[in-house]
Amino acid sequence: MQKTFAEERLKVAIDVPAGGEIPRSLGDAMFCYSIFQNLILIACEAAPVNGRVAITLNDESPLRITIQYTGVVSDELREVFFDKFITHGKQGGSGIETYSVRKLVEAQNGRVALAVSDQENRTTITVVLPRYEPAWPALSAK
Repeated sequence: MQKTFAEERLKVAIDVPAGGEIPRSLGDAMFCYSIFQNLILIACEAAPVNGRVAITLNDESPLRITIQYTGVVSDELREVFFDKFITHGKQGGSGIETYSVRKLVEAQNGRVALAVSDQENRTTITVVLPRYEPAWPALSAK
């Protein structure tokens, strides 16, 4: 998406835990692809020119992934952000993206939330998904 939004000079940063294996969710790969493709696109579209979009994978159980961007969701959309057919100021938008995100997250026994800080001019979308834990712990070689 950095190429798509290069004209807006957006800074997109991805932060994953250092070292070791990257934590994985216990879920469907295509569902997760759709969830995060939609949320990152929404963040990039909403962020202002020279804005910043930060994606963070928190090494927790359950997994917590945040997408944070400069700019705020309007007051009238905050309570209905994940409802069906909600759109604002977007030509040709269907308003189905955030609704489908919510449904895909819920289908994987997860949850999604929106937090807005007017003071900091920041919006944060948090996705919580069950963490994949291998049935058998790795055996250390001796």
